Amino acid sequence: MLKAEPEGILLVNKELNLTSFDIVAKVRRILKCKRVGHAGTLDPLATGLLIILIGRYTKLSNYLTADAKTYQATITFGQSTTTDDAEGEIVAVGDAKNISKENIEEKLKQFLGEQKQVPPLYSAISVNGERSYKRARRDEDFSLPARDIFIHSIKLVSWNNPHAIIEVHSSKGTYIRSI
Repeated sequence: MLKAEPEGILLVNKELNLTSFDIVAKVRRILKCKRVGHAGTLDPLATGLLIILIGRYTKLSNYLTADAKTYQATITFGQSTTTDDAEGEIVAVGDAKNISKENIEEKLKQFLGEQKQVPPLYSAISVNGERSYKRARRDEDFSLPARDIFIHSIKLVSWNNPHAIIEVHSSKGTYIRSI
């Protein structure tokens, strides 16, 4: 008698500092199943819904990743890092005390609609068969091409200088930390 492989869709609340692949690997071990994937990578510093696909449901990945997604992100004004997120080394510091809620709301409007976006070098994009972040960590000189993205909506959720929380409803392939 053949043992049936597990299959289905698993919704996981991804924790901080875990990669999407960490979750996939854990599900593979627990279910003793090879065909496990996810419907869109979340950065290690991202938390939230990660859709895990098991067995024949892995074939749904292209359909699930094609839709727009909604994210919340915390921005710290007055500093910039090597990775465009809190994981990188701080490379520039500025003064954010004169930034107002109204300034931010006005600036966010410029991101609405169709635009080109250059993904961060510290991303999981494959470059000649290797993840971009690996090349970036070796300080290799390379660039990534701009991509077409679409921001359906973007709004300021809260402002407590120098920290803002924004909510972004965007197309596939949008890097929120590159906004």
